This record gives sequence, C-alpha cells and structure tokens, in this order.
Amino acid sequence: MRELSGGVAKVLRMLDDNERALVEAEIKQYEATKGPSYWFRKCSLASTIALHAVRGDDKDKATQASGELKTCAEAYQAFATGQGAALNTAVKGHLANVNSFAEVVQRTMLHLADPKTPSYSLDADMQNLSGSYNNVVQSSNTLYDLEHQGRLK
Repeated sequence: MRELSGGVAKVLRMLDDNERALVEAEIKQYEATKGPSYWFRKCSLASTIALHAVRGDDKDKATQASGELKTCAEAYQAFATGQGAALNTAVKGHLANVNSFAEVVQRTMLHLADPKTPSYSLDADMQNLSGSYNNVVQSSNTLYDLEHQGRLK
C-alpha cells in the first residue's frame, strides 16, 4: 500500500509542477499589461503555493508562502482600487476570495504556531483553509471562462 501511495503522491506532485509551469508561463504572458488576467493568475498561484505550504511540514516555507500571498493580495487590491468602477464584478469577487483566503492562511498559521491550540480548532482551520481555497479556484475558473469569451476587461 505504501508503494502505491508513494506513486500516487509522485504523480500528484508532477501534475502540480506541470500546472504551476503553465500558470507561470501565462503570468509572464500578461506581465507587461498587469491587467485582470495577470492578477487573478498571480494571486491564484500564490494561493495554491500557500495552501500546499501550510499543509506541509516546513514552517519556514509556510511562513514565506503566507507572506508572498499577503503581498500579492495587497498588490491585487491596489490594482483593483486603481481600476475603480471599471473593474469587472467577477474580478472583484475573485479579489474578495483571495483576501479571505489570505486571512484564513494567516489565522491558521497563528494557530499552528501556538502549542496550546486544541486539535479540534486546527481541524476546523484546515477545513476553512480548504473551503476558502476552493472559493479562489471557483472564481478563477469563472475568470478563465470570461477571458475565453472575450469579456474579461
């Protein structure tokens, strides 16, 4: 069983690596304009990295990923503020989901660092982390669809 689990884990890591490489290439494609297509990809990737890091065993990696997500969310917010009323409502929704996820990550990191945090609280944090991350993914999918339709401006 362990060998199968190890093999499955290896395949999942390969898929994650492939997806990350594709998204990083897309981010570079949109980097010059730094419009909605750039920001939703950049913050979605930062969210994915933070999720994996917080779920992992490396505290330093989790701290770094959490900080990078926060920085990305702040830059995304600054972009959105600069766009004002012209910003697509779906982008506003995605930004709200990224900000919410970043807050959940920060709260989870605090609880993980506190040895007095009860296990049931950590379990709830992990559930909230997954649920909040899923909201980021769903809103990212909406933005990909709008982009494909030529409606993401």
